Amino acid sequence: MDFADHGNFPVILFVRDPRDAIYSLYRRSYEIECGLDGFLDRADTWPDHFPGLFQLPAFSTYAYFCAFWLSMGRHFPLLIVRYEDVKTKPIETLSSVLSFLGLERGFDAMHEACQSSSFDNAKNAMLRMSEETGISFATARSGRLNEWESVYTAAQLDKMGADCKSIAHLFGYKGDFLEYIHPTDIDETLNTFTTTNVKRLAKIWIADCSAERPYDPKEVVLSMGDLSLNDVEILHCGLILRALYYVRRIFTRLDSVPAKLAIACFIYLNLRYANHKPIYDTGMLSLKYIQQVAPEESLWLREYLC
Repeated sequence: MDFADHGNFPVILFVRDPRDAIYSLYRRSYEIECGLDGFLDRADTWPDHFPGLFQLPAFSTYAYFCAFWLSMGRHFPLLIVRYEDVKTKPIETLSSVLSFLGLERGFDAMHEACQSSSFDNAKNAMLRMSEETGISFATARSGRLNEWESVYTAAQLDKMGADCKSIAHLFGYKGDFLEYIHPTDIDETLNTFTTTNVKRLAKIWIADCSAERPYDPKEVVLSMGDLSLNDVEILHCGLILRALYYVRRIFTRLDSVPAKLAIACFIYLNLRYANHKPIYDTGMLSLKYIQQVAPEESLWLREYLC
């Protein structure tokens, strides 16, 4: 994700139906550790992909990652490429990728490239590498489309959450999904989802983040305590702080356009889906962190956190 901090360049967001992508990840890397239900509930930092982020289960992590890059598409040229289209119409998909990158290739060259990079060839290459090195490379498992239809229970699909369902809807995957709404500017997000008191605090914290001023938990919790916030407002403060934490982990230049887009994106997601338990829990993590590092200043938080 920190590629967004390295300059302006064309971005290809390669996606797969989240239900298949997450099941495949589970089978490749996590099946020996836990059952599928446990995996779908497991809040993780996904160290192989984005260290320290997001402490959310797999479906919400997918949603946040994709929403981040969709927001970056307001600054960078962005092309969404679906795994399913690569499988079902490879030449047309490859042609669109080449066009996006300003490249030209003839039909024969594209056909040869698609043939040589088929799933079967990739799997055979993986098996050869495993035989030659003695290392297991879990990179190609089955490559099936819509495998999710035969592996998830209805209860497991319910764990997908509205955040991930809206992203899946945007990408054109079938299901009873919600419309994805692109994050608006921060003022509109705050006006829509929270109160004047929280907005006042958020604007201060956002300005400090963009100006790369140090984060002082004592000042934060004192400013919250001065306003006699209700329970929902306290949660919203935790979710806004969590969003700014994400941005600080991704970007070194916090005053850049991409960083500001990311702030708007993550605050929007956190506030819009505040009642989704995994996201609610991350807001509580921020509040618990404040309570731990500034115990005297946050005495008033104890009752709320209990």
